[in-house]
Amino acid sequence: MLHRDRALVLVVDIQDKLMPKSAATTEVFLSNVVKLIQCARIMALPVLVTEQNPEKIGPTNMRAAEALGDAPRFAKMAFGCFADPAIARAVATAGRNQILVLGMETHICVMQTVLGAIEEGYDVFVPRDATAAMHEADHHAGIERMARAGAEIVTAQMAIFELLREAGTPLFRRMLPLLK
Repeated sequence: MLHRDRALVLVVDIQDKLMPKSAATTEVFLSNVVKLIQCARIMALPVLVTEQNPEKIGPTNMRAAEALGDAPRFAKMAFGCFADPAIARAVATAGRNQILVLGMETHICVMQTVLGAIEEGYDVFVPRDATAAMHEADHHAGIERMARAGAEIVTAQMAIFELLREAGTPLFRRMLPLLK
């Protein structure tokens, strides 16, 4: 189960050139990403952001970037975040043992990041509705592979409510507009 004092959010490569081919899929994906980022910021969870080869692929999607604010960003060339020493060091420095990984593409950068995190001993949670790939088949294959490797596959709503734990608190009331 996710815990606020143990979790970090890792936002992987949400760049326009990598978006799903379906506009409807993209809308659901971005809505869930933004909701998770906003909730993480309200809960004061550490948030780290990566961009795959931003000179060629472009920056983080504007909707996601607005929600992310000044969260630390890392340009990378390796597909998996843990193959990049600066990102691996930033995750370790945060002192959290749970990583909530969202982003793109499910079967490449997200999956290699998740597999690397598991190899490093982290507990990894992947919201299936806040990860995406250009093609639906690749998305499903990536989710299945991460689940077999030991990642907890969740939804954005599952993750948020696990982190919240209970209703009626000041934190819950602050989050309520995002939960409706």
